[in-house]
Amino acid sequence: EELRYSLRSVESFAPWINHIYIVTDGQIPSWLNRAHPKVSVVDHRDILPHDALPVFNSHAIESCIHRIPNLSEHFILGNDDTLFLQPVTAEAFFHPDGRPIVRLSGQHFSRKKAQHKGLYERVVAHMQMLIKEQYGRDITHAPHHNFDAYRRSDFEQCVALMPEAWRATSYRRFRSDEDMQRCFVSYWSIAHGAEMQ
Repeated sequence: EELRYSLRSVESFAPWINHIYIVTDGQIPSWLNRAHPKVSVVDHRDILPHDALPVFNSHAIESCIHRIPNLSEHFILGNDDTLFLQPVTAEAFFHPDGRPIVRLSGQHFSRKKAQHKGLYERVVAHMQMLIKEQYGRDITHAPHHNFDAYRRSDFEQCVALMPEAWRATSYRRFRSDEDMQRCFVSYWSIAHGAEMQ
């Protein structure tokens, strides 16, 4: 029941968050208060192409996250196993001018070695190469597994840059080396002036 504690951590340490959208495949925890004014359940059908369902690919789901109805321009994305462990402010996620703050792993990420590792590492390496090829920015660190800051408009711009690649990702039922991954949006944000930590 990690999700229960993730939600409690938001209530305890980040009460300034306006609304929480829980994206699921028609699954609603029995303990969830559906009447809570700050929580909405979003079904995959609300954001993914109907003929792509069902999907079991987190890349596919996250490739459509910007389609959540009423999603704010500035939003934070976390998985069900991410929690806040101490008080945090919005300034930890967004620069005063609205640019997202991107947190990356402190470890150097070798794209060459990634090709001989797992699928996740290969996909991250592919996102880094796309950014290097298109913007000349060589990012050598992997994403950090935590709550990530995004702007909805940045997500939309990234999808518009390579619509077919993002669309193909949304249709892949299982993860693939060819998937687009949300870290592309973070890397794109860095290439366009986002603050990096």
